[in-house]
Amino acid sequence: MNDVQKIDDASLEKVRQAAEETAWLVERGYPTEATVSFVSQHRELGPSELRWLDCGTRANRSYRHHIARELDAEDVARRPLRIDTASVIATIEAGLRGAPLLEGMAGVLCDPSWSREHTVVGEATEEALEIVGKALLSLRPKSTRWFVDSATRDADKLVDLLAQADSRWSRVAVEVERVPNVIVRLRGAALVASTDPAVLDECASWLNLAALALTDRSDTRVLSFHG
Repeated sequence: MNDVQKIDDASLEKVRQAAEETAWLVERGYPTEATVSFVSQHRELGPSELRWLDCGTRANRSYRHHIARELDAEDVARRPLRIDTASVIATIEAGLRGAPLLEGMAGVLCDPSWSREHTVVGEATEEALEIVGKALLSLRPKSTRWFVDSATRDADKLVDLLAQADSRWSRVAVEVERVPNVIVRLRGAALVASTDPAVLDECASWLNLAALALTDRSDTRVLSFHG
């Protein structure tokens, strides 16, 4: 089991205290990565706790910006939706596996164990795609363009699965675009679905697709991280 999944209430409270200190420093201009490193050492955080602190800090760093640019589900109907494939699918898949998801102050769901370059196709990936497909049928976008980062470990497999999904989703148009860097490609873009704070920091507007897709999953473990 990934050590991130083992975090308990005591550890989470320890991380929240560290997050308050980190947020105070970041808001005053201290660099995020250096601040996370400094506070984690001062608080003697373990590897799992450090991942939660890093993930929560990135999710909450620009939460006001995220809130101001979030779209409602109704805003997507008959409009093209751009999807950050790796982050959205991996987050939903983690929820299906029972891994705890972090919820930031803007409602962004994140998997603290996720990294873009190490995203792999697993046993729950196809189920995650089916769950997204159902959500998209309800949202009724004009089209969906799925961006796959070429640096992602299982990029080829993700492209193949999306091609299969396109043949099954008769009412959801699927286009796939492989790019060198998803974060750069979605900079300034509107109607973006992502769970990566780095993407949400840069895009013009975003939809919380992962949270919408998991709405009816009562077994999803979501831990609020309001630093």
